[in-house]
Amino acid sequence: MCSKIMQNNARNIIRGTIELALLLCLAANLEPQLFSFAQSSTNNGNSHNETTAVVFDANSNPYGFTFAEWTAKWWQWAYSIPKDTNPAYDDTGIYCAVNQKGSVWFFPGSYGHDAVRQCTVPSGKSILFPILNSECSFAEFPNLKNEGHLR
Repeated sequence: MCSKIMQNNARNIIRGTIELALLLCLAANLEPQLFSFAQSSTNNGNSHNETTAVVFDANSNPYGFTFAEWTAKWWQWAYSIPKDTNPAYDDTGIYCAVNQKGSVWFFPGSYGHDAVRQCTVPSGKSILFPILNSECSFAEFPNLKNEGHLR
């Protein structure tokens, strides 16, 4: 049961993610599998500002954390926000800054539908966005009785 729901959600998420990844790759001229974080830096030494995209290697530890640890932090951020102000439930982007702290700015996914959001990320922040985010638990599906049902 849960796996069918997750498969449908995964298809929508994957389609949207592929579109976003292609757009980002075209814009940044980067290989898709390497685009995980982007950091803006401003060069004020000249009379004009330059913005440079930096991509962290998958085996690196951006800001002292592994990608697995950053992913856990993303989930903690996503679940720490009530539904009425949660960026994942907001299709406009008005709540994208809720609970954003530190060096890394978390972009939300959406729950099974397309969303077009407008959001301003402060200068100097790195960006982490989910490529595929899905979970299935007894909280959402209380009729499921064991781990096998969740799979």
